[in-house]
Amino acid sequence: MTSNRIVRISIVSIPQQASLRALSALVLVLGEEEQKRLEKMGDERRTVEYVASHALVRIKMGEVLGIKPDEVPLVFEAGKKPRFDAVGGIFFSLSHDFPLVACTLAPVPVGIDVVKKGRIKQPEDLAVRYLSKTELADWKKLDDQDRTKRLDELWALKEAFFKAADWSIKDVMEKTDFTFLDGKPESWPSYQFHLFEPAPGFTGAVAYGFRKKLPVQHETVVFEMFQQLFFGR
Repeated sequence: MTSNRIVRISIVSIPQQASLRALSALVLVLGEEEQKRLEKMGDERRTVEYVASHALVRIKMGEVLGIKPDEVPLVFEAGKKPRFDAVGGIFFSLSHDFPLVACTLAPVPVGIDVVKKGRIKQPEDLAVRYLSKTELADWKKLDDQDRTKRLDELWALKEAFFKAADWSIKDVMEKTDFTFLDGKPESWPSYQFHLFEPAPGFTGAVAYGFRKKLPVQHETVVFEMFQQLFFGR
């Protein structure tokens, strides 16, 4: 992976009627700490998203390392993001907005976010509160439809950067300054950004810490195949 400089994005769409029972096979992929956390979750949809996202990253990392998903060494520390243990040069990030679940793997620090298009309520208030002066000025020049699209993109970009960088969410929202060229976010000296459509009606963004663009590989995993991946390894 460290010599194979690719940003890998995997997307799964969970059926609307999916229950925790339907995902029972995937629970077997999770480690002891993850299963303990499951026991504390009361909301079933949140639990389904948790199981699906953690199973997805375990399956994808297992493919990269050539090991079983339940052998992937995930480490959980209080107040910190989960990370791989003793897997040098491999980073991951997770995101979910029902019914989508997404993960990304990269050889550099990386973050991913997926969001339903147009879900942001009171966009004017949010824009004034969280966009930089440059972002806000550019946003106000757009028509209503393009404003909705750009605000979704900016929100996803800021969330992805928050996951990739060691910044507080407050600093990310207030101090980042994204500019666009031909509809694409421009690079920073030490960070690159990638916008994509993970599924109809959704916006996705990836941020990764590197001095130049890396190839980005997209994969959509059919839910039924997703459930079978664990047993095929």
